[in-house]
Amino acid sequence: MRTTVAVALSLSLLSISACSGAGQRSKSREVPERDTEMQGGDVELLALRSTPAGASAKLSTGESCTTPCSVKKKKGSVFSVTFSKEGYASRTVPVSNNLEALRKFNRAKGRSVENLTVTNLKLTPNPVSVNLEPEWSK
Repeated sequence: MRTTVAVALSLSLLSISACSGAGQRSKSREVPERDTEMQGGDVELLALRSTPAGASAKLSTGESCTTPCSVKKKKGSVFSVTFSKEGYASRTVPVSNNLEALRKFNRAKGRSVENLTVTNLKLTPNPVSVNLEPEWSK
């Protein structure tokens, strides 16, 4: 009998905690840590995160969103992301691809570097995560 009551109480608490977090989700699309690559060969989903959340993320290529969010980018792209939020110092992070690392790896293995394709590339860093510091702390 005690076991049945304990199980029922545990399940009740679990369902209450699941419901209480449902209304706290951000309107921006959150991207799991490992869910950064998309199907489609030459396009990758770039995750943008900041602490605190709710910062404006502006890419040098023109796209923008509010963190946490994600944008689709070509894997061979090179650009920067500037994070800003009122009351915090802005931060800019360069984003590139791993082309030079792939070339170096292939040379070390005695492989050709000529047959590398965009599908071999990955954006780096991905996710792009920053900690914004309050302006008063500087």
